[in-house]
Amino acid sequence: AEVTEERKTKAKDEYGQQKAPESNELGGWQDVSPAESPDGSFRDTSEYVRSEIRLMEKQQAELDERAVRMESELRRCMQSDSGDGGKREEELMQQWFAIINEKNAILRRQNELHLLEQADDLEKRHELLNRELRKLLSVEDWQKSPQDKYREEMLLKELYKVVHQRDEIVQIQDTQQQRAEEEDATVQKALSTTKLFKGNKEADGSSAAQCVVQ
Repeated sequence: AEVTEERKTKAKDEYGQQKAPESNELGGWQDVSPAESPDGSFRDTSEYVRSEIRLMEKQQAELDERAVRMESELRRCMQSDSGDGGKREEELMQQWFAIINEKNAILRRQNELHLLEQADDLEKRHELLNRELRKLLSVEDWQKSPQDKYREEMLLKELYKVVHQRDEIVQIQDTQQQRAEEEDATVQKALSTTKLFKGNKEADGSSAAQCVVQ
């Protein structure tokens, strides 16, 4: 009996009086908060996410078109014997890597939006479960029916499950952030390598020209 009472007291402390978490408790989504509608009120998160994803898809399509054109021009430039081809090739390579960075940013943004939607669903579920559990916990034990007690146990399990799922979302976001930093570093390294290779080619060409003059 003492163990049961202690458990219920703990449940009241953890869930009965738990405040709705701030945005930064779920990984800090301040940069992906729902935008305000024209009348100044916040739109539904799902509506916001759908709107943002449509925008991301449009930007993705535009980037794909730019990438196709740039790849074609880059191939022509690499096959050209023109004296200005090398400089243009370097410019195109830099633009190419810039497109890659933009595409990666869009993919990361889409992932953030999906996480935001999942977090919002969990918040709503947590609120509903918490409300029902508080109502049951406010009733004395001797007044509860077997169905009430069973429902109370199920609500506790569901609430623990929701908390665990929220923790998983935070871990996923941390992993994605780390992966994003690694991808950015890889692109920057490739860009630096391209510039270094270009600089070596120009230096070799200058040395060869000096030898011919001598």
